[in-house]
Amino acid sequence: MITLIVLDAELELVPREIWNHRQVRAYARMFKKKPGELLLDASFCHAAMKSLEENERRGRPDIVHQILLIAFDSPLALEGKIEAYVHTRNGKIFYVPPKTRIPRNYFRFCGLFAKLLMGESGPIIKRVEKFEIRKPVFILDPKGKLVSADFWRGKRGTFVVGGFPKGDYKTKIKGERYSIAPYELTAPAAVSLILAWILLPS
Repeated sequence: MITLIVLDAELELVPREIWNHRQVRAYARMFKKKPGELLLDASFCHAAMKSLEENERRGRPDIVHQILLIAFDSPLALEGKIEAYVHTRNGKIFYVPPKTRIPRNYFRFCGLFAKLLMGESGPIIKRVEKFEIRKPVFILDPKGKLVSADFWRGKRGTFVVGGFPKGDYKTKIKGERYSIAPYELTAPAAVSLILAWILLPS
């Protein structure tokens, strides 16, 4: 079994301090919701977010959506060998069990996680108090030890990837840090490559 942790995922509801911004009000009208019932999304709230701390890395639910789609569409996932945890910037943790069907439509995905963040209990993805970590732990980090594709062949354990667009992890997990390329890749691209490399024939 492979455990994938999307750490420090930029998933949060629209913060109260920008509810009255005209851009946020337009965003809420578009989806016929109250601002506090929607995920913060930089695509719709870019101007409003300028007043928020760390605004350059916030409002990116698309990263989490892409990672989960790639992971749960993979051959390993189809065999029931992948589970995932999504850890948000506010410290909430959601467990995604094996063979979960991730909503392919981005807005359905955002609607699902908005409800989860508001405290609703999903039928499949549920909030939990902590990670169940399988050793060894591999933390993906462009500043980590550079390893080749062969390194990942047949690996099992916990794989940690950042759910943010730039910067470093804010939450600490014990484990070795590894880089998979001499340049920085997006988190979805890194997950895609590693899951393919794990299945390399010996």
